[in-house]
Amino acid sequence: MGAIGSIRKHSGLAVAIVGLAIVAFIIGDLTKQRGAGQFEIAKIGKATFTIQDFNDRYEEVKNNYMRNQGVDQVPNDVEYRLREQVWQSLLEDTLMGIQYKKLGLMISEDEASSMMYEDGAYTHPYMRQWFTDPSTGQYNAQAAARYFRDQYDQLDDAMKHDITAMRHEVASNRLQEKYNNLISKAFYVPTALAKNEAKLAANRSDVVVAMASYQNVSEENATPTDEDYKNYFNEHRAEIETGMGLRMYNEIRKIEYIAYPIVPSAEDLTKISEEVDTIWKEFQTIEDANISEFVYGNSKPAQSYDTTYVKASQVKGLDTIIEKTPVGGFIAPRQIGNEWVMAKVMASAMRPDSVRASVVLILNSTAGLESVTRTDEEAKLVADTVEALLKMKEANIEDIVARYSDDPQKNSNKGDMGWALDGTTYGFLNDNIINTPEGGVFTYKRPDNYGYVVVKVTGKTTPNRKYRVAKLVREIAPSNNTSTQIYNKASWFVGQNRTEEELTASAAKENLSVREAMTTPMMDQLPGLENCRGIMQWVFDKKRKVGDVSEEVYSCGENYVVVALKEVYSKKNLTVDKVRTDIEQQVRLDKRAEYLMAEASEAAKGTKDMNNLAIKFNTSVDTLTNIGLRDYYMGRYGMEPKVQAHISMARPNEVSGPIRGAQGVYFVKVINRQTDERNDVESLKTTMSREYGRKVSSAIQVLQNATKIKDNRSRFF
Repeated sequence: MGAIGSIRKHSGLAVAIVGLAIVAFIIGDLTKQRGAGQFEIAKIGKATFTIQDFNDRYEEVKNNYMRNQGVDQVPNDVEYRLREQVWQSLLEDTLMGIQYKKLGLMISEDEASSMMYEDGAYTHPYMRQWFTDPSTGQYNAQAAARYFRDQYDQLDDAMKHDITAMRHEVASNRLQEKYNNLISKAFYVPTALAKNEAKLAANRSDVVVAMASYQNVSEENATPTDEDYKNYFNEHRAEIETGMGLRMYNEIRKIEYIAYPIVPSAEDLTKISEEVDTIWKEFQTIEDANISEFVYGNSKPAQSYDTTYVKASQVKGLDTIIEKTPVGGFIAPRQIGNEWVMAKVMASAMRPDSVRASVVLILNSTAGLESVTRTDEEAKLVADTVEALLKMKEANIEDIVARYSDDPQKNSNKGDMGWALDGTTYGFLNDNIINTPEGGVFTYKRPDNYGYVVVKVTGKTTPNRKYRVAKLVREIAPSNNTSTQIYNKASWFVGQNRTEEELTASAAKENLSVREAMTTPMMDQLPGLENCRGIMQWVFDKKRKVGDVSEEVYSCGENYVVVALKEVYSKKNLTVDKVRTDIEQQVRLDKRAEYLMAEASEAAKGTKDMNNLAIKFNTSVDTLTNIGLRDYYMGRYGMEPKVQAHISMARPNEVSGPIRGAQGVYFVKVINRQTDERNDVESLKTTMSREYGRKVSSAIQVLQNATKIKDNRSRFF
């Protein structure tokens, strides 16, 4: 039962439980109707989901999170993330489930067994993570089979539920892997295409360049007209919609908001300082045996005394003081950020950053291995024998491991656990390894009583001075009275300003900062603010009108917030006037380019000399070498794919241009061309296939774009 207990404590299980949704399409048809109307939270293609469907999944995830974290409630920011996980799970399970069914993808019983209970190429990473012995670093396939299969009927309902969740998560991952392989292997690169790519990549040019920068065009010659804005909007509408997010969301709404920071008053700061002084005096009288309790009871927020040895540089704000403080010495309170910090140096030692050891695992019959039948007393005798052998000068560790160790992976690892950081991988063996000299041997009884571990320390890095520090922290936070005063101030402002125009005008008079933000229905944050779900529900309420100001003052993290709706964007109502400010920079850039292209074309009629053209545009002639079409950058000019394409096609020793680039207008002259023969066609085919295959990562997004999805989550939370 110990293995299952460790699984439950593992925070990763919260993620695994999200995969419970995979059950739906493994054992049933997700495309069936599930309800509609006012309780409908989503419709994905033909599959309808109610709020109850969603909440069932969410409660599953939330309960596992609380259990794994040892808490009885979920913080607001975590609640939002968990709901987002459930939503993504719902989307992916529904969309992928349809694809799996169409393609006939499935997991056979033998395949499932190999992923769960065998130590092989298909063993799932989750299984390796949860059933790897910390003392050996090796996967225990027999223990996995025992707990997940052989003893399943003896487990309580909660454990059965966890195991079922794990099985389906493993199956989910495997199905996704099969689907990804199917898509990635479907890409084929014809030899002719690869040869053409190789030819393009092989052509390299040395080129003379003269560039007239857009930045040198005066505002007078770059002032766009209303017609320019209109033309740009019509030509780039799809690009604008994508940039705004209107390809993903039906609506985007622009808001204005004023944040009132909830910060301590002068009176609060004085009171906190007095409390810190009182604690400091008492702190210096506490005995070491009671230090942990005192630190926990007086830290705000509460935090435990961390007994880990660390370098002084790892203790933020106290590093130089710790080095000068003797063991048993105190560090007086000091303000670090928004906290008061005081500390006591509890211990100091020279410890290596990393250690290495070899282990011989001696198990008893309770460990569950069929090949091990010895009692604990017999196991101890064997361990004593092994310790004696390892202490002999002529001892061969690999031979001893091969003969005595019960580690299933001893043939591959030879008992070597490898290098590990102090305080990490070796777990319950760590301090013994640290305190044992290199070459030393010791025997440790396993905490689970499954037997013994005989350890030989085989390596240590150079020791560094490390410290064990009892640190007490007091947060500098506003009092309830101060928080109420700030809230009342924001409420009064809301009551006096009931339209967006009134809000901005009053804010200007009171020198308040008004910020703007583009919002989507399920956002949780605004620039500089967190936990803003209440604002989003107000903003996207169907009754909301442009110009409205919220009656409620919202609490977002460490701020109270007043909000107004300024604009609503959708594909249907999108106009050039609504996005004029957003596209202005690009329209002006296009105007500069238009002006320069006209000037350059006229100049090119009078001369084909690069130096004369450079003088005409007050620029210089530059020489670039070894420029290729497939290069990411064109020398110091950055990304200029159009210019690079023109260079690859240009005739040698002839001035070409003008060419409209990203940074300016170019004239170019190829002065030398060479061929790089290193591009092997077959290797290039492999590379191109691999690059195309990576596009499988966008499969779920493609499926989402191709599916009609109705998202009503903002109606419920």
